[in-house]
Amino acid sequence: MGLVYEAEQLEPVRRRVAIKVLKAGLDTRDFIGRFEAERQALALMDHPGIAKVYDAGATAEGLPYCAIEYVPGAPLNQFCDEQRLTTRARIELMIEVCGAVHHAHQRGILHRDLKPSNILIAIADDRPVPKVIDFGIAKALTGRLADRTFVTELGRPIGTPAYMSPEQWEAGPLDLDTRADIYSLGVILYELLAGHLPYDPKQLARAGAAAPNLLRDSAPVAPSTRVSGLGEQSAALARWRSTDPRGLVRELRGDLDWIVLKALEPDRTRRYETVHGLALDLQRHLRSEPVLARPPSAAYRLGRFVRRHRVGSAVVAASLVFGIGFILVTAIQAGRIARERDRATRAAETATSLNAFLQEMLAAADPIERLGKDATMLQVVDSAAARLRTNPIATPEVDAAIRSTIGWTYFKLGIYDRAGPLLFDALRIRRTLPRSDPTDLAESLLRAAAYFAVVAQPDSARPLFEQALELRRRSLGSANPAVAEALLQSGLLFLSQEDTASARRSMNEALDIYRQQNDSAGISAAETHLGQLEYQVGDLKATEARFASALRYRANRYGEHPLVAEALVNLGGVLEDLGRFDSAEALYRAGVRIGEKTLGHDHDQVTAALNNLGLMIGRRGKVAEAESLLRQAIASDERKFGPEHPVVAIDLINLANVSCRAGKGTAGEPVARRAMDIFRRHGSPSGWELAQVKVILGICLTSLRRYPEADAELRAGIEGLEAALGASSWRVDSARARLGDLQRAWKGRPGT
Repeated sequence: MGLVYEAEQLEPVRRRVAIKVLKAGLDTRDFIGRFEAERQALALMDHPGIAKVYDAGATAEGLPYCAIEYVPGAPLNQFCDEQRLTTRARIELMIEVCGAVHHAHQRGILHRDLKPSNILIAIADDRPVPKVIDFGIAKALTGRLADRTFVTELGRPIGTPAYMSPEQWEAGPLDLDTRADIYSLGVILYELLAGHLPYDPKQLARAGAAAPNLLRDSAPVAPSTRVSGLGEQSAALARWRSTDPRGLVRELRGDLDWIVLKALEPDRTRRYETVHGLALDLQRHLRSEPVLARPPSAAYRLGRFVRRHRVGSAVVAASLVFGIGFILVTAIQAGRIARERDRATRAAETATSLNAFLQEMLAAADPIERLGKDATMLQVVDSAAARLRTNPIATPEVDAAIRSTIGWTYFKLGIYDRAGPLLFDALRIRRTLPRSDPTDLAESLLRAAAYFAVVAQPDSARPLFEQALELRRRSLGSANPAVAEALLQSGLLFLSQEDTASARRSMNEALDIYRQQNDSAGISAAETHLGQLEYQVGDLKATEARFASALRYRANRYGEHPLVAEALVNLGGVLEDLGRFDSAEALYRAGVRIGEKTLGHDHDQVTAALNNLGLMIGRRGKVAEAESLLRQAIASDERKFGPEHPVVAIDLINLANVSCRAGKGTAGEPVARRAMDIFRRHGSPSGWELAQVKVILGICLTSLRRYPEADAELRAGIEGLEAALGASSWRVDSARARLGDLQRAWKGRPGT
């Protein structure tokens, strides 16, 4: 829709630019709206992988134009072949492309026309840098820009057919989301690896309106299979990738096949949920770690077969069900009745013994009498744990129940080092009981898994979650709230591993169960976790709806309660991201007030809320109050964990961040250096915190005009964040922006 000229900008700086001008004759409301939308979309983004917009205006004839960063480079696939890049080098470039597209998605922009010719490769510092260009048909997912991108699009596909997802072929613009771009990236990745498109463009053109059905019903062959079937062509293809045909097939087979085919899933619910998830799987492949993409299961393939052959499948299924149904139902009912009877008997015996033990313990030493009327919950639990150590329990069922209860109380209080041993003792005992109650064993499995998840050991947590879920399904039935609880906890683990598809399935199944049971506490928990998922995939409107629903359920059920405080802070966080700062601040303050009233000043939930509130009001200019709130959080965590704990270091990062961004580098620098010293001595919880504190220190040094030191710290921080989180992380984007701030300040210094 435009003509593009190479030009030179003369002021305020001299540089080459690309000037895009709307073609004469296309100055209709539709095209002017799209052109303006592209200018606005580019202005919203600030990423090294996206061409920047420098200026905009109109020609003497009234045609709109914009001046964009000039990218003197070749299209992605052409560059890769000309340079004979290896498969690994091509994947590394794709990870950078994913980072740029993920940035656009975080800014609410859907590209809709991703293809190699819209990804140019520039050379900077002797290394290739992808630049995503041409947002001419981009779609805004939220905000006022969205109004400009909906003009005259209903009823006709828009984009490049060979790279379009099935839903982009047939959907109106309102039905598209970021997974359409993920499909396009899958096509590009397929082409980079296998040298061909997954589908014949001529066949798609001939199919016309039936193209979506073609894409859904005929899955593309795996890239390795495509290459192995090329015959003599495979030799040339391999040479362009600096290998031989057999080596190329070996590189593609397995993980890369799975990753590409997951991105190309015709059913978008089975694709990667975010571009960041695709990038993470590519990074896992390069590090020889297990990838989250997997081949379709037998059940999934059977489901696709049934959808294509509904009538025949229905007849066969009906015959099978009629033939074996009566026998199965009779046997299952008899076994279930017997199991329930035995389980109820054992539970009653354990409950009687447990009650007797508690009565004896309370009679022998009343915790309130010994500790005083102002005893805290932690003191009471410590007293019970000491009693357990000095008075072993003879009955293993009761011993396991008490250890599990005390350990879980420590866990909920955030005292994880005391929780772990008790929870694992309970699990060990219950696993060795000759008549272990499956519901008790499932409880211990879940609690041990939750401990592993909190201390960042997901590989140890996942099998325990799976065992617990299977036990509860088998012993309680699939519609039991206890099954929903296990589903929610496993969903959170999946979410922490960026497996958002599995997390969404688990959480939605849990929500359905809670709704069937009309369980308002369960519904609010499921809505909360689904809100966390929506936040992670970048859908802030959906996040707000989930968190608001959870708050309504909790407020109606509990009144002033820790769960209500948590819901207030959650909703405040998403409103802050949406720019509704007054509402967010009010929710944060209410959350802190209720949390301090019901949990005390030192609870983890309260210190987390203080950190959120302090960071936000600090950004709004209330620096003195923000620093006071953050110091309150630091003092609280020092009392709980000691002055050298990594949690304290995270609090210190937040305080340094607020001080240094306000230009108070003299106050912020020693705080940041203290956090850095703690991480160096004791390690950082998730691996990226030490790199983040280097970024904060760089901001402090920038405010102090110690530019060389700031440059070194920022670059070291960016390198560390990329290694820990990947180049597409928003933290890397933010750190690069701070490096840009430094460079502008440094170059603007007198005499430079």
